[in-house]
Amino acid sequence: MKKENKSINNLVLFPGTAEKYLVNAKQFAESGRFEEAIECFEQASALMNLEEADLFIYAVCLFEMKELLEAKEVVENILQVGSSNYVESIELYVSILMELRNFKDVVTIIEPLLEENILPFSKRPTFLQLLDLSKRLMEKKQVIPFEIEKFTSWTELQQQQFISDLTKESEEASVPILMEVAGHSDLPELSKSFALMALVELKVSNDVDIIKFGKKITVTPAELDLPIHLETNRQVLEALHRQLAQHPDFLEMAEEIVIRHFLLCYPNPISEEEPATIASRYTNYIESLFISSGVENFEKHTPILDLERFFESRIQ
Repeated sequence: MKKENKSINNLVLFPGTAEKYLVNAKQFAESGRFEEAIECFEQASALMNLEEADLFIYAVCLFEMKELLEAKEVVENILQVGSSNYVESIELYVSILMELRNFKDVVTIIEPLLEENILPFSKRPTFLQLLDLSKRLMEKKQVIPFEIEKFTSWTELQQQQFISDLTKESEEASVPILMEVAGHSDLPELSKSFALMALVELKVSNDVDIIKFGKKITVTPAELDLPIHLETNRQVLEALHRQLAQHPDFLEMAEEIVIRHFLLCYPNPISEEEPATIASRYTNYIESLFISSGVENFEKHTPILDLERFFESRIQ
């Protein structure tokens, strides 16, 4: 039987293409051409599952190019599935965390490794030094390096990961950064929501100007609830449960959509309508997806579709 060649985006991929990308990636890495190595690793990973050793080299290349969040994610995946070179992977992971200035995480990781004698004797002095340094840096008042221009060039996932990692490093130093992100007019709506939620969790009492969908609103994070706990949003969810109680599959879909719309619109409600009316809109929208006659009336779902397009644009 004739073996067919794979094709992606109308390009014919001949047998051995992925392996060739992988060989090139390793050669580039060995010669210190890390940017080219990363490109080849990405092309190879689109066609095949990379082995642990290959992922490790990929992570090292990302680390060398200061693509720290991406490197962190790759090493976390290695550790999650179980690394055959655990100590080597942990050593790289700690190095990444140090560069990210996540000193609290460094301490959390190293202390049990030392206490349980997991590390080889030859590695203990290095990890002891890193532990001591991290503790001393945690005690000092930190200034987190941050450039809003660089931040705006990141993907939404990178922005949200940065926001998530901020308070692990220094709650006090993170507040001005979070306030700048939340109030920035040109950042994605969801990234601004994540920054505001972080400020809410830190109970920041300073007023924050946040621009959502072109409209400016001033809020005091310490006085705000998180999205699903806002009174209107809570009532919308309760109404959804009542309306779709007999259709658990529909309810699950409706909840998933409405909660992400809560996040997107935060701190504003999805709509100024009554909670039961808002819930009915989502109930009708979900039902219309499965009823052919409903498709003809999608115009009435325009507000929901407009919010959904924000999420669609993020994955295109």
